Amino acid sequence: MPATGPISAKIPSSPYRRYRVEGREPHHDPTTPALSSREIVAFHLARLGLGVTEVHGSTGLRQVVPDGSGVCRAHTLEEEAWPRGAELCALVIWEPDPPFRPTGDGQLPDRTAEHWETGTARIEELLASHGYILTRRERPISPTTDHQVAYLAHLPAQQSDALSPAGGPR
Repeated sequence: MPATGPISAKIPSSPYRRYRVEGREPHHDPTTPALSSREIVAFHLARLGLGVTEVHGSTGLRQVVPDGSGVCRAHTLEEEAWPRGAELCALVIWEPDPPFRPTGDGQLPDRTAEHWETGTARIEELLASHGYILTRRERPISPTTDHQVAYLAHLPAQQSDALSPAGGPR
């Protein structure tokens, strides 16, 4: 059962004020649920200050990446791979900030493990507090063996309906 209005009603604007995400939430299109889910999740990531924000300026369109806790990007996940009962679902990939990625010789910079812990905890806390159910692989993640963290992020049908404002679209 598709959401009838924006499900981001309870998701605040980005804490990065100068890059605040404006505009309307992308519409959930039941004819292309995987693509529209990715767009909606990407919009929510940007509103929460976790994802890439597009900024229109005098020099054209540019993408702004949040500072401090890595960046998340939403990717399309075919509907067959969604958990049962999911209204929206996307693959969310978190990458650490560039200073915390392995160097050319494979060495990890100082405080990389701490950056991974705080970055992934922030993602999990923010998305879960806004109704998303996150799943990641059972094998422990580590900056020594992984370059990124992949999450399956979905909203159950009843949750996306509950997040829709009573008055319809904003």
